[in-house]
Amino acid sequence: MRRFEFNDRHELSDMLIAEGIPPLEHSFAKGITHVLVEDDTIKGFFTFDGKVHSGHPYLRHFCTKKKYRTPKLARTLTSAMVEAVRALGAKKFIINCPLEKNYLKRVIKYYFKTKPYGNRSNHEFTLVEV
Repeated sequence: MRRFEFNDRHELSDMLIAEGIPPLEHSFAKGITHVLVEDDTIKGFFTFDGKVHSGHPYLRHFCTKKKYRTPKLARTLTSAMVEAVRALGAKKFIINCPLEKNYLKRVIKYYFKTKPYGNRSNHEFTLVEV
């Protein structure tokens, strides 16, 4: 894992576009972004908003390239995400997941053993304790 670098922007943007997220909603350059690189290939990343919502960090993006999606990759990214939250000095964080993203909902349910606390504007919101 490494922090976002400016030259990552096109590849991360392409990954989000492949997931149906329009460019105006891409916030990886504004937030705190960690990128998973293996064999000189970006395989996934996550972004926390630069702002704290309700006293907790707010997960904006969690994305993997479809051809690399495996339980191992999801585990690696979620573990790194937990460490990033702890590095921010937080014990909980908020996940914002679009309702149609079943892959992400399964990752949240399996790795964090929690359920959403609310829905709004076609998104589920989950408070996760680390």
